[in-house]
Amino acid sequence: MKTIITIFASALLLACTSQPESLIEADEMYYVIRGENNNYSTIISEIIENKINGLEETESSRLNIVEYDLLTKKYIKFLNDTEDKFASNDNVFFKDGVLTEQGKDYLQTTKLYSSKIIKLAPSKELKDKINFSISPRDIRKDSQEGEIYVYHMDYFFNQLKAQGIITYLSDRRKNVLDIENDFINDKICRKNQ
Repeated sequence: MKTIITIFASALLLACTSQPESLIEADEMYYVIRGENNNYSTIISEIIENKINGLEETESSRLNIVEYDLLTKKYIKFLNDTEDKFASNDNVFFKDGVLTEQGKDYLQTTKLYSSKIIKLAPSKELKDKINFSISPRDIRKDSQEGEIYVYHMDYFFNQLKAQGIITYLSDRRKNVLDIENDFINDKICRKNQ
């Protein structure tokens, strides 16, 4: 009986301490997700460029589309530059739990970008999508204990490892491009009606 218990305890200890080969480390997972986001962003960027290049120079909607595209390209460059700041593996948005100047710059730039593109958006649905996906909104939820309120920067960045933040920024870039594509489609559809 003692032998069976020893074997069972050894097997249980081994099962609890070893990881199956199919599990990957968090940093590897972030790397895979970023790769997928970057591939998707490249594809959607090409689609956007083709749509813009296919517009007639005289189309009235072209001016809005080009303006939107320039705002987006500037914001994407900002996201790429911000991502590069995390190369040191430090969270440059927070220092000892306090928002840094770089964190404030990210928040302000994101607010400015989203407010400008909302003004260009032709439909309520697209404006709602921008507000939900791009605007740096704080999180409010009702719970059994009462209302929960979390600031955007704390929710998405505070105490997160640099690799997680870089992955979030790559996902944000993908969302920004997706919404630009929706904007162009909306403008083209409205023109054809």
